[in-house]
Parts: sequence; C-alpha cells; structure tokens
Amino acid sequence: MKVVLVSLMLLLAFIAIDCSESSEEEKTDEDDEMQEISSDYLNWKLEQPKDSDTSFEKFIESSSTKIEKMSLSDNRYTVYVQTGDRKHAGTNAKVRIQLFGSKGESSERTLNTWRDDFKKGKTDTFHFYNRDVGVISKIRIGHDNTGVSPGWFLDKVTVHDSGNNKNYVFHCYQWLSSKDSKKQVFKELSAS
Repeated sequence: MKVVLVSLMLLLAFIAIDCSESSEEEKTDEDDEMQEISSDYLNWKLEQPKDSDTSFEKFIESSSTKIEKMSLSDNRYTVYVQTGDRKHAGTNAKVRIQLFGSKGESSERTLNTWRDDFKKGKTDTFHFYNRDVGVISKIRIGHDNTGVSPGWFLDKVTVHDSGNNKNYVFHCYQWLSSKDSKKQVFKELSAS
C-alpha cells in the first residue's frame, strides 16, 4: 500500500509540473484521470476541518475514491462553467454543483482546482465520477458565500456525460449573490 501511495504522490507531482508545459492536444486520458484525482484530493482537503489530518495518505484511507473503488456503473462527468464577462463577475467562494437526472441525483460536488477558478469572462473545466444519474434534467449550482468577493455572475454551465456522450446546457445569466435583490447564492437550472 505504501508503494502505491508513494507512486501516486510522485505521479501527481509529475503531472502538476508536466501539465503546465503541455498543450491540451497532448493530454491523455491517463493525464486527465490523475488531474481528477488531484482535484478530488484538493476538494476533499477544502472540506475538512482546519485542525484535521489532510495528508494524501489520509485521503486515500478515508475516501471512496475512484483510485480503489470506482464502480463499472460510474460515469465520467465533465462540467464547463462559464463566468460572465461583467465587472466583478468572478468569485473566490467555494462553488458546488449537484446533478439531477432520470435515474437519480449525484452527490454535491465542490468545483475547485489548484488554478484560480471562476474569473470574469472565463470558462473553467472540472471532471468527476459518479454513478449514472440518467438523462440530466436540472442542476443545482451555487457557492458558500465565503471569501473577499463571493458574489458571482454565472452565464451558463455545460455538463458532458461520457456514459451517453451527450451535452446538457444550463443557462443562468444571473448573479448568485447575497447582496443582489434576489439574495440567492444557489440556483436550480433546467436543461435547455
């Protein structure tokens, strides 16, 4: 087990360095999977209490990650989040999403990476595995209203389901902010 952990940690370090030097065209599925594991670890770490053990080893021990337990019925979901191109549109709050489909719903996922996510006019990409939720009819997306500038103008979200190779688009074009007139930091969006 220690050999596997050391190998995974070395791979994660190599990919973090290598990804900054390689183009999108050169990436492989293996690179994507290692980035997902890195992203899952960072998301898990952000959700832990401040005084808890957040070592990579603890993550492997305590989680049901795809490293050991990915089920054959799990689908890979790729989420593209487009922040609006308006003044102060970006957020530094923790953004979360949940998918709802004909076969059920996903767990709520934190969408954060090691990059500076959710900036004005940018589209951010996230990957995760979840059991198949079927045809996606709606999502619930929002943030925890923390940070210096939590208000966020969300243009749209596109979810790609690798299980059926379909894209689902969810238009928002609204502020998710406790300071605007609607005072909503989470929103349910139906597929268009």
